[in-house]
Amino acid sequence: MGFSTWLGPIRTGTVKDTTGTTAGTVANCGVVELVQALAVSPATTAGTYTIGWVPAGSQILNIEVDTTTGFTFTGGTSPTATVVVGDGTTANKFVTTVTATSAGRNSAASNFNVANFVNIGTVDIPIVATLAFTGSPSAVTAGALNLTVRYAQKNSDGSAAPSQS
Repeated sequence: MGFSTWLGPIRTGTVKDTTGTTAGTVANCGVVELVQALAVSPATTAGTYTIGWVPAGSQILNIEVDTTTGFTFTGGTSPTATVVVGDGTTANKFVTTVTATSAGRNSAASNFNVANFVNIGTVDIPIVATLAFTGSPSAVTAGALNLTVRYAQKNSDGSAAPSQS
């Protein structure tokens, strides 16, 4: 399988510019969704993990925290695995605490700071997940995560290219 690299936003559709009011003459181009993902296996040590770097101006569409192997613990008081997602400077800029102890998708919209999704700013930023264990377990014996950020690349100022009229 081959890979391709682009240096700017990609738009796709059959009609770039509106030239009328009927189907086939109205602009229908859209920005392509891009994905960066990181598998953390095993995830038995608390710490920070860089999912990837998102280009300036991009809009985050979703951040997924998938527990692919449920966490098991030795000792502690009701231990849990938690994840926050930020930009390397603010730990929970994008996702506040999500409990990720059990296998499955662990993102809930109520834990998203969606105001920070719209335009990530004027410089490229890392998307960083921080894994922590609460309840003071004496050991973490199993656990694995798949962390994914989905985003649409725009111009560095957050505008779409070409602009949609």
